[in-house]
Amino acid sequence: IRVLYSMVPYIRVLYSGVLYVQVLYSGVLYVWVLYSGVLYVRVLYIRVLYSSVLYVWVLYSRILYSRVLYIRVLYVRVLYIWVLYSRVLYSMVLYGRVLYSKVLYIRVLYIIVLYSNVLYVQVLYSRMLYSRVLYVRVLYVRVLYIWVLHSTVLHSRVLYIRVLYSSVLYIGVLYSRMLYSMVLYIWVMYSSMLYIWVMYSSMLYIWVLYSRVLYSSVLYIRVLYSRVLYSMVLYIWVMYSSVLYIRVLYSRVLYS
Repeated sequence: IRVLYSMVPYIRVLYSGVLYVQVLYSGVLYVWVLYSGVLYVRVLYIRVLYSSVLYVWVLYSRILYSRVLYIRVLYVRVLYIWVLYSRVLYSMVLYGRVLYSKVLYIRVLYIIVLYSNVLYVQVLYSRMLYSRVLYVRVLYVRVLYIWVLHSTVLHSRVLYIRVLYSSVLYIGVLYSRMLYSMVLYIWVMYSSMLYIWVMYSSMLYIWVLYSRVLYSSVLYIRVLYSRVLYSMVLYIWVMYSSVLYIRVLYSRVLYS
């Protein structure tokens, strides 16, 4: 009992040590829990940072992708603007060509209209001149007629006027004959030019016929030459075959 009683303090010490160990163990557990909590917080923080980095990366990648898309859209727009600009330039070039062709057409029409107007003016001027000549002739005839009527009393004057009138008529006849001869001369020249043209065309036709005849004769000579060559070749072949046949017969006779 004394021994046990003496061991009680020791047991108390051991019990207190166990309690201390339990307290230490509980403290270690608490520290471990705190440390694990810190680790958890760090893991969560790292995860949050990683997720934020991923989020930032996704945002950055989206921004880059949006920029790439924006650049592509800009490139497509630039290409579209370039295509429109090229089409506008092409349409302007076509419009310029059309305008140039229209200007040329208008110039040609203007020249044709001017030429037709000039011809029309010349025709009108010639008709006016012809009408004036006729009017002057009618006035001249009327004046002569009035003069004849006025001078019927004086026979000598009438004779003189008749002589003058006959001379004027003679001059008119000569003038008309000269005009007629000039017209005939122009017609003869024109007909001679036509005759020369007909002769030239006939010479060309004769030359064409002559060239055709020459060409046909050359072809005929070639055909004859080819036939002669063909006949010579056949003759040579016949001679060669006959010689071969004679040699074969001679060899057979010798062999027999």
